[in-house]
Amino acid sequence: LDFENKETSDNARQMINKAFWNIKEPIRVVFSNQVCQDCGQKGDERLISDFCHEAKSEVERKFFSSYLPKKSVCSSCQEDWSRKIFGRWSFTEGLPCVRIRNRKDIKQGETMARGK
Repeated sequence: LDFENKETSDNARQMINKAFWNIKEPIRVVFSNQVCQDCGQKGDERLISDFCHEAKSEVERKFFSSYLPKKSVCSSCQEDWSRKIFGRWSFTEGLPCVRIRNRKDIKQGETMARGK
C-alpha cells in the first residue's frame, strides 16, 4: 500500500470495513500482553513498536564508581538500561533507538539492531 496516496488508503479502508461487515459471528481475539524488559513497552508482541534498545553495556558511574558496580546502559543511545528496584521495573527514559524487527521497513536514519 502507498500510505501517502489518499485514494489507496481510502480503498484499503473500504476493503477492511467490508470485511468487518461480512463477519457473521463473534470472533475470539486473544491478546498476550507482555512487558519488554529492555524498554518497558507493554502489550501484545504483534502490536507493539518495532523499535527497542540495542544491547546492554556497562559504563563507569559518575559518582562513587569505586563503591558501586558499573552502570548498565544501552550500547546505542547510552540511556539507562532497565532494572528492577524493590520489585518494580524501572525502564529507560529515552525513546527506543533501534529497529529490532522488520528489516525491510528500515528507513533512512534508522539503525537496525545487531543483537536482537
